[in-house]
Amino acid sequence: MSKTVLGGTEDYAVFGEFINTFANTESWLQSLLRKLTGMSDAAARIMCGGMRNSDLVSRLRGLSKIADIEDSQKNRIERILDQFLVIGQTRDKLVHRHGFVVQGATISMDANSRTMPESGELTYFLFPMHVLRDAISDLSQMSYELQLIAIGRDRLKAIHVVAGFSDLGSEWNQFESYTWRYKSPAPAILDRTDLPDPPQ
Repeated sequence: MSKTVLGGTEDYAVFGEFINTFANTESWLQSLLRKLTGMSDAAARIMCGGMRNSDLVSRLRGLSKIADIEDSQKNRIERILDQFLVIGQTRDKLVHRHGFVVQGATISMDANSRTMPESGELTYFLFPMHVLRDAISDLSQMSYELQLIAIGRDRLKAIHVVAGFSDLGSEWNQFESYTWRYKSPAPAILDRTDLPDPPQ
Protein backbone atom coordinates (compact mmCIF):
# COMPACT_ATOMS: atom_id res chain seq x y z
CA MET A 1 0.00 0.00 0.00
CA SER A 2 1.29 3.48 -0.84
CA LYS A 3 1.81 6.00 1.91
CA THR A 4 -1.38 7.79 2.86
CA VAL A 5 -1.73 11.56 3.09
CA LEU A 6 -3.69 13.44 5.74
CA GLY A 7 -7.19 14.33 4.62
CA GLY A 8 -8.50 17.65 3.46
CA THR A 9 -11.61 19.67 4.27
CA GLU A 10 -14.01 17.38 2.39
CA ASP A 11 -12.70 14.27 4.16
CA TYR A 12 -13.15 15.86 7.59
CA ALA A 13 -16.61 17.07 6.55
CA VAL A 14 -17.75 13.51 5.76
CA PHE A 15 -16.27 12.24 9.03
CA GLY A 16 -18.03 15.02 10.95
CA GLU A 17 -21.34 14.37 9.20
CA PHE A 18 -21.10 10.70 10.16
CA ILE A 19 -20.56 11.53 13.84
CA ASN A 20 -23.36 14.12 13.81
CA THR A 21 -25.85 11.82 12.05
CA PHE A 22 -25.06 8.99 14.47
CA ALA A 23 -25.74 11.30 17.43
CA ASN A 24 -29.03 12.40 15.88
CA THR A 25 -30.09 8.77 15.50
CA GLU A 26 -29.18 8.15 19.15
CA SER A 27 -31.54 10.96 20.16
CA TRP A 28 -34.41 9.39 18.21
CA LEU A 29 -33.76 6.05 19.89
CA GLN A 30 -34.36 7.85 23.19
CA SER A 31 -37.56 9.29 21.73
CA LEU A 32 -38.59 5.74 20.89
CA LEU A 33 -37.96 4.77 24.51
CA ARG A 34 -40.32 7.54 25.63
CA LYS A 35 -42.92 6.37 23.11
CA LEU A 36 -42.78 2.74 24.29
CA THR A 37 -42.79 3.51 28.03
CA GLY A 38 -44.77 6.74 28.33
CA MET A 39 -41.85 8.31 30.21
CA SER A 40 -41.44 12.03 30.44
CA ASP A 41 -38.46 13.66 28.76
CA ALA A 42 -36.83 14.23 32.14
CA ALA A 43 -37.24 10.59 33.19
CA ALA A 44 -35.92 9.32 29.88
CA ARG A 45 -32.84 11.53 30.16
CA ILE A 46 -32.16 10.11 33.62
CA MET A 47 -32.62 6.54 32.40
CA CYS A 48 -30.46 6.98 29.30
CA GLY A 49 -27.74 9.15 30.81
CA GLY A 50 -24.44 7.27 30.64
CA MET A 51 -26.10 4.16 29.21
CA ARG A 52 -24.15 2.28 26.53
CA ASN A 53 -25.86 2.03 23.17
CA SER A 54 -25.83 -1.76 23.35
CA ASP A 55 -27.74 -1.58 26.65
CA LEU A 56 -30.25 0.89 25.24
CA VAL A 57 -30.79 -1.33 22.20
CA SER A 58 -31.32 -4.36 24.44
CA ARG A 59 -34.00 -2.54 26.43
CA LEU A 60 -35.71 -1.25 23.30
CA ARG A 61 -35.85 -4.77 21.87
CA GLY A 62 -37.62 -6.02 24.99
CA LEU A 63 -39.97 -3.06 25.19
CA SER A 64 -40.98 -3.30 21.53
CA LYS A 65 -41.98 -6.95 21.99
CA ILE A 66 -44.47 -6.13 24.74
CA ALA A 67 -45.59 -2.74 23.44
CA ASP A 68 -49.12 -2.22 22.16
CA ILE A 69 -48.03 -1.39 18.62
CA GLU A 70 -48.55 -3.06 15.26
CA ASP A 71 -46.38 -6.03 14.31
CA SER A 72 -45.11 -4.09 11.29
CA GLN A 73 -43.71 -1.43 13.62
CA LYS A 74 -42.13 -4.08 15.86
CA ASN A 75 -40.43 -5.60 12.82
CA ARG A 76 -39.26 -2.19 11.70
CA ILE A 77 -37.80 -1.42 15.14
CA GLU A 78 -35.95 -4.73 15.17
CA ARG A 79 -34.54 -4.03 11.72
CA ILE A 80 -33.35 -0.57 12.76
CA LEU A 81 -31.72 -1.79 15.97
CA ASP A 82 -29.78 -4.52 14.15
CA GLN A 83 -28.25 -2.07 11.68
CA PHE A 84 -27.67 0.59 14.35
CA LEU A 85 -25.46 -1.84 16.28
CA VAL A 86 -23.47 -2.65 13.14
CA ILE A 87 -22.80 1.03 12.47
CA GLY A 88 -22.23 1.64 16.18
CA GLN A 89 -19.23 -0.68 16.11
CA THR A 90 -17.71 1.51 13.41
CA ARG A 91 -18.46 4.67 15.37
CA ASP A 92 -16.72 3.19 18.43
CA LYS A 93 -13.62 2.30 16.39
CA LEU A 94 -13.42 5.81 14.95
CA VAL A 95 -14.09 7.65 18.23
CA HIS A 96 -12.42 5.53 20.89
CA ARG A 97 -9.28 4.32 19.13
CA HIS A 98 -6.28 6.04 17.66
CA GLY A 99 -6.71 6.84 13.99
CA PHE A 100 -6.32 9.27 11.12
CA VAL A 101 -8.49 11.08 8.62
CA VAL A 102 -6.68 10.68 5.31
CA GLN A 103 -7.46 11.51 1.72
CA GLY A 104 -10.51 9.49 0.78
CA ALA A 105 -10.73 7.41 3.97
CA THR A 106 -10.40 7.16 7.72
CA ILE A 107 -8.03 4.73 9.42
CA SER A 108 -8.64 3.30 12.89
CA MET A 109 -6.13 1.20 14.81
CA ASP A 110 -7.43 -2.13 16.12
CA ALA A 111 -5.65 -1.57 19.43
CA ASN A 112 -4.92 1.23 21.83
CA SER A 113 -1.50 2.73 22.43
CA ARG A 114 -0.86 0.47 25.42
CA THR A 115 -1.25 -2.71 23.37
CA MET A 116 0.72 -1.69 20.28
CA PRO A 117 3.08 -4.47 19.19
CA GLU A 118 6.82 -3.87 19.06
CA SER A 119 6.95 -4.90 15.40
CA GLY A 120 6.11 -2.41 12.68
CA GLU A 121 3.03 -4.33 11.56
CA LEU A 122 -0.34 -3.25 12.97
CA THR A 123 -3.94 -4.15 12.22
CA TYR A 124 -6.09 -1.21 11.15
CA PHE A 125 -9.60 -0.71 9.91
CA LEU A 126 -9.76 1.31 6.72
CA PHE A 127 -13.06 3.12 6.14
CA PRO A 128 -13.26 4.69 2.67
CA MET A 129 -15.37 7.83 2.58
CA HIS A 130 -17.95 6.21 0.31
CA VAL A 131 -18.44 3.57 3.06
CA LEU A 132 -19.03 6.30 5.64
CA ARG A 133 -21.50 7.91 3.24
CA ASP A 134 -23.38 4.60 3.13
CA ALA A 135 -23.50 4.67 6.94
CA ILE A 136 -24.76 8.27 6.87
CA SER A 137 -27.52 7.26 4.45
CA ASP A 138 -28.58 4.36 6.68
CA LEU A 139 -28.53 6.50 9.82
CA SER A 140 -30.62 9.19 8.13
CA GLN A 141 -33.13 6.55 7.14
CA MET A 142 -33.20 5.19 10.69
CA SER A 143 -33.86 8.66 12.10
CA TYR A 144 -36.68 9.16 9.62
CA GLU A 145 -38.33 5.84 10.46
CA LEU A 146 -37.88 6.37 14.19
CA GLN A 147 -39.58 9.76 13.90
CA LEU A 148 -42.55 8.15 12.18
CA ILE A 149 -42.84 5.58 14.98
CA ALA A 150 -42.07 7.88 17.91
CA ILE A 151 -44.20 10.92 17.07
CA GLY A 152 -46.36 9.83 14.15
CA ARG A 153 -46.73 10.99 10.58
CA ASP A 154 -49.18 13.84 11.19
CA ARG A 155 -47.12 15.46 13.94
CA LEU A 156 -43.94 15.02 11.93
CA LYS A 157 -45.55 16.69 8.94
CA ALA A 158 -46.67 19.58 11.15
CA ILE A 159 -43.13 20.00 12.49
CA HIS A 160 -41.79 20.12 8.95
CA VAL A 161 -44.30 22.80 8.03
CA VAL A 162 -43.43 24.95 11.07
CA ALA A 163 -39.70 24.51 10.39
CA GLY A 164 -40.18 25.58 6.79
CA PHE A 165 -39.10 22.26 5.30
CA SER A 166 -40.55 21.19 1.98
CA ASP A 167 -43.19 18.48 1.85
CA LEU A 168 -41.49 15.08 1.72
CA GLY A 169 -44.06 13.77 -0.73
CA SER A 170 -43.39 10.22 -1.88
CA GLU A 171 -40.46 9.94 0.56
CA TRP A 172 -42.98 9.26 3.34
CA ASN A 173 -43.21 5.68 2.13
CA GLN A 174 -39.63 5.07 1.01
CA PHE A 175 -38.80 3.01 4.11
CA GLU A 176 -40.75 0.11 2.61
CA SER A 177 -38.18 -0.34 -0.15
CA TYR A 178 -35.00 1.01 1.46
CA THR A 179 -32.14 -1.52 1.71
CA TRP A 180 -29.33 -1.00 4.21
CA ARG A 181 -26.14 0.02 2.40
CA TYR A 182 -23.47 -0.07 5.08
CA LYS A 183 -21.36 -3.17 5.76
CA SER A 184 -18.42 -3.30 8.18
CA PRO A 185 -15.07 -3.48 6.40
CA ALA A 186 -12.61 -6.26 7.16
CA PRO A 187 -9.47 -5.20 9.05
CA ALA A 188 -6.44 -4.41 6.93
CA ILE A 189 -2.78 -5.03 7.72
CA LEU A 190 -0.81 -1.81 7.43
CA ASP A 191 2.82 -1.11 8.16
CA ARG A 192 3.82 2.02 10.08
CA THR A 193 5.37 3.29 6.86
CA ASP A 194 1.85 3.30 5.32
CA LEU A 195 0.61 5.85 7.82
CA PRO A 196 0.50 9.57 7.08
CA ASP A 197 3.22 11.92 8.19
CA PRO A 198 2.15 14.20 11.03
CA PRO A 199 1.23 17.77 10.07
CA GLN A 200 4.13 20.18 9.96
